[in-house]
Amino acid sequence: MGYKQDLEIDINDLVEENIQQAPLYMNAVEDSADANDEVSKAKQKLDLVQAELDMAIRTDPDSFDIEGKVTEKAIASTILIHKDYKFAYKDYLDAKHEAAILAGAVVAFDHRKRALESLSKLWLGSYFSEPRKPKMDEEQQETKSSKQRKSIKRKK
Repeated sequence: MGYKQDLEIDINDLVEENIQQAPLYMNAVEDSADANDEVSKAKQKLDLVQAELDMAIRTDPDSFDIEGKVTEKAIASTILIHKDYKFAYKDYLDAKHEAAILAGAVVAFDHRKRALESLSKLWLGSYFSEPRKPKMDEEQQETKSSKQRKSIKRKK
């Protein structure tokens, strides 16, 4: 999952960078889909833990140290502070975080694609070429030569 390095572009090798764009993008999309799958599984586990705790509390409220009347609010509060629920909730939040990062990687590869397109257009327009002295046309060359001859004659 070294996407930060994969997002870098070597402007001196645009051909290879363009060739690698599609496979890199596909890897990011697959990883993002897998992460979304993990979010769904974590959410399903969280819901299961919540349901099991709800049933256990209703069946034996004394084992959960609920004082007084067993109300919906008391059950919900007891579920939220139970260690099994906290672990499942943490796993769910971690999965959501990972999915958000990978969704961002997919967007970043979209940006990389547009950057490659722009850099390729600049390359085609000779943006990256070495600076050159402009060539003089014949008339300019003659004028320059004529001026040089006149300055040489004056010095004599």
